[in-house]
Amino acid sequence: MSRQPHGPPKPGLFAGLAFRLRINPAQQDHIRDELLEMYEHRKAAAGQASADRWLRREYRRLAFRLLIGGRLGEATAPAEPTRRATLFQDVRHSLRGLLRAPTFSTAIVATVGIGIGGTSLVFAIVHSVLVSPLPYPGGERMVVLRTVENDRMWGTSMADVHALTETPPGAFDQLAAFTYRTSRIQHGSENNLVRT
Repeated sequence: MSRQPHGPPKPGLFAGLAFRLRINPAQQDHIRDELLEMYEHRKAAAGQASADRWLRREYRRLAFRLLIGGRLGEATAPAEPTRRATLFQDVRHSLRGLLRAPTFSTAIVATVGIGIGGTSLVFAIVHSVLVSPLPYPGGERMVVLRTVENDRMWGTSMADVHALTETPPGAFDQLAAFTYRTSRIQHGSENNLVRT
């Protein structure tokens, strides 16, 4: 034996009391007709269970608005959502969607985590190399001198270093020169290239 679908839910005790106390029977009929019309649309679009939940929620909302002193026009108008309510609804909707597909949610969280971790790593490297000062006093005053001729550039020669040491006092606080060359060191049967 198949079960017959039941009709729309009726206002509960709280809502029925609020309607009887605050509005006259003609207004009650008008509100009920409007709600039932929207109920039928919701029932066709989302199913009976969803429409039943919506109608019960609307009865409670209207009853509460009537009992706290709202007028009929305010009670029947849809409530204007605040930013906080909208944010809460968005977060709730997002969490519901994530819980429906846990594998997809895990992939999203892992992707976002890897993206944030990679970005943090790149920022830390760039900050330490390019942004933060050198780890010794007066690091921002250090310069590297090179010899430039047309489009070619070489390191500074020892003759230039000796000439710079004889510049007027105060031009440079200190000078340091270094050089490096490539050497081959043989150890056993392996050849290792070592920079010294």
